Order: sequence, then structure tokens, then C-alpha cells
Amino acid sequence: MALKYFDSTRLIIICQILTIAVMLSSCANYRGIQSQKKIAQTSRFQFHKSLPKQHGKWPSMDWAKQFGDSQLELLIKEALANNPSLHAAKARIEQARSIAQSKSAALSPHIKWAGEGGPGQFSTNINFPSPFNPSSFTQGAFLFTLNYSLDFWGKNLSNLKLAIAKENAAKAAEQESRLSIATAVASTYNQLSHYYALREVMNRTIIQQEALHKIAIARLRIGLDTKVQVYNSLNMISTVRRQRLDLDSQIRLSRQQLGVLLGAGPDRGLTIKRPRLKKAEAPALPDDLPLNLLGRRPDIVGARWQVEATCQGIKHVKALFYPNVNLVAGGGLLTAGLNHFLLNANAEYIGPAVSLPIFDGGALRAKLREQYAYYEEAVANYDATLNRAFADVAQQLTAIQSVDAQLLTQIEALHAAKRAYHLAKHQYRIGLISQLVMLNTETRYLDEQQTRLQLIMNRRNLQIALIKSLGGGFNK
Repeated sequence: MALKYFDSTRLIIICQILTIAVMLSSCANYRGIQSQKKIAQTSRFQFHKSLPKQHGKWPSMDWAKQFGDSQLELLIKEALANNPSLHAAKARIEQARSIAQSKSAALSPHIKWAGEGGPGQFSTNINFPSPFNPSSFTQGAFLFTLNYSLDFWGKNLSNLKLAIAKENAAKAAEQESRLSIATAVASTYNQLSHYYALREVMNRTIIQQEALHKIAIARLRIGLDTKVQVYNSLNMISTVRRQRLDLDSQIRLSRQQLGVLLGAGPDRGLTIKRPRLKKAEAPALPDDLPLNLLGRRPDIVGARWQVEATCQGIKHVKALFYPNVNLVAGGGLLTAGLNHFLLNANAEYIGPAVSLPIFDGGALRAKLREQYAYYEEAVANYDATLNRAFADVAQQLTAIQSVDAQLLTQIEALHAAKRAYHLAKHQYRIGLISQLVMLNTETRYLDEQQTRLQLIMNRRNLQIALIKSLGGGFNK
């Protein structure tokens, strides 16, 4: 009966303390500290004319296949497996995951167990204290404690949600890094392909210049030209050869850059075979672009999780204004040997522990204002990211359409320059035009070839950029 009375009394005390804690919670004062900012909705932006519905598809994970070069696909896979920047991003995810796990532990009871023991001595006669009249015994203590936070105000829960939001933001950042590296490999590979195509033009130009040099020598023999024209043709050959040497250097640098992107050092790029890229089909935008872009671009996804993290940070700080209520329990056994005045002693306790911030000099209010400032910054970053995403897609699409139109007109200019060159070459051989006219015609033909190659490279780069703008196969 005594034990029952003791337990009921203890329960009453616990309930009273908890009631006081609830009453004290009404004293929490963070009135006036708030924010009216909200993340932007897609309806806020005007994009329907710039981003028309074209019944297209979202880029899949194997988007590189459209360029028709299997080596490019293998290089992208290698870069995603070995690039050190991605390893660092994965490590940040693991860090965030560990923090989330530690925050989750705060929602569970904490139990500690401790024990100790050893020999001891005491005297049963005060006139002959130990060690003159010793009596030996074995002493020991065995104790356990239980501490459980009663998370009435959601402080621990909001802390956990904050950590989870940061983990998800880290995952999105890792996906963004993957997309950046994959498109960087594709762009550098495209540049390498461009350099090789230019080199072919240089080789053909040298052959043409050597043929013209022979014509100049033949004309010199029959008195139609002077040595000036012969030396001019030699100078042109030397100039193009020097340009080809510079191009060889650019090819080597691009290869080394690819090796670094692959995470294997510059020498790895020197083993890459010559690219064989083909022109991809004109892209078409998907009909559901405005809505689904939010979940397909990793930077938007990451920015949204950052907003969520700051929201949970606000909830956590608000919870600090309320009392901390912990349920504390413990028990133990103390022994001091056998057949002595102290044989066994039991101890147990249970009850709440309440702490409440009464006066902190405004520190909590300042911390809450700080969290709201973080929130407004995160909202602004999200809005800016969303606005930039729409702009990226629109700009890449517009640029691709412009290049496609230029390619249609430029092919006519290239054919005209080619016909003019062959005609001028024939007329120069028979003495109808001067060498200067011949060289000018050849230069225009060379320029048109290089212009076309530049447009083709730009077209592929723009399509790679569009793939990145659309999320490049990422889907949360």
C-alpha cells in the first residue's frame, strides 16, 4: 500500500510540473517576427511564346546517343565514375545523411548503464581503525539512467526535418555536378571533333596551295608570272602549315582537358580516338515543360530543398522559446560486502526535468530574425533559379533555331565559293586572271568551309546546353 501511495503521489507531481510547463509556454514571445515571402509559382512567369509546346520528349539518361558516337557515351560513364568532384559531392551527401541520423537519435530515449566494483577495508572498532583492525569486503555499484525528451513543441522533430532537407539538397547538388561534368565532357569532345574537321580542311588547303605553286612555276617559265607570284604561293603554303601546327596544339590540349575531366590525368586524353560525331535532329520542347521542369532540373530541386531547410530552421528556433521537458528515470544497486552493517541498498528515481528560457537579453528573438533572413534569402535564390531555368531553355532553343537557319543559307554560300574557286583556278592556269584574284577566291572558299564547321560545332554545343537546361535525364 505504501508503494502504491508513493507511485500515485509521484504521478501527481509529474502531472503538476507538466501543467506548469504548458502554462509557461504561453509566455513564448516571438510576436512581430515573421515573413510574408513565398516561393514563386510558374504562373508568375511569362514564357508561353518563348517556350512553345512542340510535342517533344525530355532528355533521357542516355541522351548522348543522339550524337551517334559510342565513344562519347563511354567517356561520359567513365567521367561520372572517376571524377574527383563527384567523389566530393558524394562525401557531402554522406555527411548530411550522418547528421540526419544523429538528429533522429534525439527522438529516442537515451539509456546509460554504469557499473564499478573492487576490494575495500573498514574497521569495526573505532579505537583501532583500519588498517590496524581491518576487515575486508567487496564493494560494487550498478546504476542505469534513462533520459527521454518529451518533444511537445517539435524542436527535435524540426531539427530532424531540417537535416533531411539538407541531405536532399546535397543529393540534388550531386546530381547537378553529374550533369555539369557529363555536358562538359560532351562539349569538350565536340570541340575536339571540330578541331579534327578543321585540320582536314587545312590538309586540303595545303594540297590546293601546292598545286597553285606548281602552276605559278609553270607560268613563270612561259613569262606569264614573275618570281613574286612564286614566292607568294610559297608564303601561303607556309602560312597554312603554321595554322595546322597551331591546330595540332589545340587538339592536344583538348585531349588533355578530356583526360582531366575523366579523373585520370591528362595522359588519358591522349589515348582517345578521333571523334565521329554526327548532327543530331532538331530538338522539340515537351508540352509539360513549365510544370515538370521544377522536378527535372537538379538546381531547382536543390533550391527548393534549401527553402524547406530554412522553414524547419524557423520551427526549431520557435520551439526554443518553449520549455524543455525531459523525463528522467534511474535506478541502481549498491553493495558493500557480506555479513556487514551495509549489505545492499537499492535506489530509484523518476520524474520530469523542466527548463525554460526566462531572460536571454533578446538572443532568441535575434536568432529567429536571423532564420527568417535565411529563409527569405533561400526563397529569393529559388525564384532566381526558376527564372534562370526558363531563360536558359528559351535562349538555347532560340539560338539553335538561329543556327539551323544560318546553316541553310550558308550551304548555298559554300557551294558558290567552291564553284568560284574551281573557275578561278582554271582561269589562272590559262592566264585570264591574276594570282591576287585567284588567292582572294581561294581565301573566301576556305573561310566558308571554316564558317560551316563553326556553325556545326555551335549547333551541337547549343543542343548539349539545351539538354543541360532541361535537366539532362535527372528526375527526383
